[in-house]
This record gives sequence, C-alpha cells and structure tokens, in this order.
Amino acid sequence: MAKGFEVKVVGQYVARSGVMGKERIIKDYEITCVIPNMEAPLSIIKNKILGPKLQNKYEDYCMFRTYHIIEINPLSEEDKFNADMQNIRYMSRSALINVIRKNALPVPQELYPNLFKLREAVQFAMDDPDGYEKHLDLHREDLELDVEVADLNPDIAPKEELGEVNEPKSVGKAKKTSSAAYSGKKRRKRKIDSDHIEKQTEDRIAGIEADMRKDGELADMDEDDVETELENL
Repeated sequence: MAKGFEVKVVGQYVARSGVMGKERIIKDYEITCVIPNMEAPLSIIKNKILGPKLQNKYEDYCMFRTYHIIEINPLSEEDKFNADMQNIRYMSRSALINVIRKNALPVPQELYPNLFKLREAVQFAMDDPDGYEKHLDLHREDLELDVEVADLNPDIAPKEELGEVNEPKSVGKAKKTSSAAYSGKKRRKRKIDSDHIEKQTEDRIAGIEADMRKDGELADMDEDDVETELENL
C-alpha cells in the first residue's frame, strides 16, 4: 500500500515568452506530488520538488514565484491525520466541511467560496467559537453579498477555484494587496462593541497570514528578487 501524502500545489512561475529575446511573462501552474510526512510540507515541496517538477512539466519554465497548497490527501490509513488546528491550513474544502460537521462549528461554508477564506474561518471558529459568531454576525450581510456577486460574475473567482492554469501575464510591478477584514459598517444597532470585535478579528487574521507567510504558503517573491533572478538567467 502506498504511503505518504499526495499534495496539490498551485502558483505562478516566470516563463520565457518565446517572442523577444529575454522577455519574460508570468504563468499559472498546478502540480501534484507526494511527500513522506506533514512535518514541513512546504519546505519539502519548495526545496526538493517544485523546481524540478515545473522544469519537467513546462518547457518555458524559468523560475517559480508563488506556491500554495490547496489539497492534501493521505495515501494510507495510518497516514490519515486528525482534523485539528495544525492541519486546517492545508485541508481541502471537503476536509474542512468534515471538520465543521464533526465539531459542530458555526461556520456557514457556503458563505466562503474561497478556499483560503474558509480555512481562516474554520481556524477562527475552532480557536474562539464565541468570537467567531460575533464576527459572523457583523459581516454576514457582506459575505452574502460577496456570494451573490460571485454567482452573477463567475469569471471573478480565484483561478484555483476555476481550475484554470497557464494564462500568460506580463511581468511588471505587482500591486500590493492584503486580505484585510471586511469594512465592518454597522447596518443596524448591535449590543456588542463592533470596533473591538473587528480589531480583534483583524489581529487574528493578520496572525494567521503571518504564520502562513513564515511557512511559505503565502510567499510571493519580491519584484526585486524576480528581476535579480531574471538577470541571472
């Protein structure tokens, strides 16, 4: 019986354009690989697997820019891991839904079509159920509106949700974005201090992002690093 963990990774890589000399473009990729354990999955993938795998799969590959684990599947019964805090940030949507059901979490998964947002919500609810419910009460209308807009405009969904890869993009200065919490406008009177709850939520999400960046899950290569690497190609 096979052992280990099958991992699906998506991200972006720098490719040769094939048009003008050293001109480079950015493309999306998706790969599946197998790692022996879950002690440091991103480290193993980044340092041992990603470069060679992409080089073999894409003829125009130069270097990778980003890497995100979107799904992990244990290959044997003994490798099946428990639904706990340590693994939530690597779980697939179906695994997260099982966590919600198993732990009776107050997380309406249908309001989080984005996998990364759903992971954040599940982790928040596992860590602080009461705090999460207050946060959800404040932002439910915004979340419902997001879902309604996404249903009407399917082309705005993240590419990892659509399953689209390899769309070329020009290499340029990346716009800095952040996954800040929702605006938090009061739509009706609350008995709780919404400013306090929102600040608490922003701190929590910032902490989650910091941990994920530390492990490399949200690591985007700085533009200066990209340009330096391109000069060396």
